Amino acid sequence: MRAPPKSLYSRVLDIATAITSASEVGDTERQAHAMDQLRALYESHAAAGAVDPFLTEALADFEDDPTRRVELYRLSLLQSPAFSGEPLYTKRIGLAESLIELGDLADVPTLLSEARIEAAEVSDEFELEHIDALLR
Repeated sequence: MRAPPKSLYSRVLDIATAITSASEVGDTERQAHAMDQLRALYESHAAAGAVDPFLTEALADFEDDPTRRVELYRLSLLQSPAFSGEPLYTKRIGLAESLIELGDLADVPTLLSEARIEAAEVSDEFELEHIDALLR
């Protein structure tokens, strides 16, 4: 399984931690600022023509708008074949959850079935339980 570049992973982790920490204490201003940083990081990579599907997925994970999340998760799935070993199951799960939120259930069973196979291949018990809960 592919790991994102360390510098990108570290930057995204720092921003994600800031978003989560601000959210936990109800600091909407700090949360919005951190989200702006994540969007700016994504946009700078997009402008350079070098968007990593890990970054696209991370942006989707924190996006408030479920329609935008769907777009981003789908984009991350389209970007992934250029990155050998890029995990797809977490992207499929996020996409399925966003589609469920929108009431667009047509693709959800297929997405979760494919995600289940991939999660089982890497023995990701946490996500397997999550998938099973979504399927119920």
